[in-house]
Amino acid sequence: MKDRAILEINLDLLKKNAVQLQSMTAQAFFCPMLKANAYGHGAVFAAQALYDVGVKQVGVLTSEEALPIKKLLPNMDVLIFKPLLSKEDLSWIAEKHLIPVCSNWIDLKNLGQLQKKIRIHLKFDTGFSRLGFKLDSIQKLLEFLKNNSQIKLEGVGSHLVSGEELWDKSSFSFSQLKKFLDLVKFFPNKKNHILNSPALISQFVHQSSSSPQKTQPLESPPDLQDLSFPQKQESDPASQTLSNAFDLGARPGISLYGIKTKVFFQNHKAKEKWNQLQLQAVSRLKSQIAALKDLEKGDSVSYGRHWTAPRKSKIAVVSLGYADGFFRALGKKREVLFRDQKTPVVGAVCMDFFMIDLTDIKGEKPIELGEEVIIFGKAKNSALPIEEQAAALNTIPYELFSSLGSRVKRVYIKN
Repeated sequence: MKDRAILEINLDLLKKNAVQLQSMTAQAFFCPMLKANAYGHGAVFAAQALYDVGVKQVGVLTSEEALPIKKLLPNMDVLIFKPLLSKEDLSWIAEKHLIPVCSNWIDLKNLGQLQKKIRIHLKFDTGFSRLGFKLDSIQKLLEFLKNNSQIKLEGVGSHLVSGEELWDKSSFSFSQLKKFLDLVKFFPNKKNHILNSPALISQFVHQSSSSPQKTQPLESPPDLQDLSFPQKQESDPASQTLSNAFDLGARPGISLYGIKTKVFFQNHKAKEKWNQLQLQAVSRLKSQIAALKDLEKGDSVSYGRHWTAPRKSKIAVVSLGYADGFFRALGKKREVLFRDQKTPVVGAVCMDFFMIDLTDIKGEKPIELGEEVIIFGKAKNSALPIEEQAAALNTIPYELFSSLGSRVKRVYIKN
């Protein structure tokens, strides 16, 4: 039986992207994010591909996401970012040697009561206002860790608001970076991670374009009093600073799959470096024609009669709908590829199907049922990037990838 819709995923290209991204971090902490089933690409398969090229840790949201990865790859560290875990869940996490990223006191206190050895990371809020400890909690956290020696702190992290603007010194993300650089002074010799995909690429293009040597991005050390940090003693070992602001850990996500997010360019050299990046799209989504309709002028298509034929038209019904992640939203012109030609989506998207107008398709061969339709990715002689689909819906590739449903079959290919 022919599949309704298929997401083809090229694991060799994913490996190449991962190698290139990891090379941008030097020896810093590198933790690709595989939450939401690796953005719809299949977390277990993605984890194996990453492990094959030397990646030592990955991040997920829940323990349910972590378990199959840990079973397959017992030597890979798996970080869990979900907050408010139950005592039972935390106990299980400790037994399975998983690593929770703690962002609130409830989880920490529950861990303290378990009296089990466990490795953890701490997450701080430097301005995202989502998850994370406040910066004025540092002293209390240090005392807690001192009194609970069974809890081993391995790293600290935060999350940027607009990573693509990281090196615009007037941006909010740059102010977050300055806070984070001072935050890590209180946790010497611990791993750190704040760079998402846009920030990692932004750091790389600006670092590479500014100087062949590592450079310090901050013009002067931040004033700690402005950050509401607890007072430190001069002899405190936590007063050590990062030797270089480019020694920052990264948690890339969307870039693994070949999406090169736009970044802020300080200069022409940075833009040149950006254009040299060779991230490649690893997946394509395709479906098939399930039915063909010949319409007369004035005939309508789908719910609400949002589209009527302006002439005699040939309409194809494609086996993909909003239940599969092809959103119903109306608005800008949407297109797919058929026989290497862009063709418009017409009428309201249904739960299981959408319709396209093939009237202007060129070719001598008659259109047949079962022919391939490319929603995003490469066709034979052309391509339709997922970024174009996202722009037509006024959304982002992250949402489209992670919304692909279970009825879309995942097929893994190699070069």
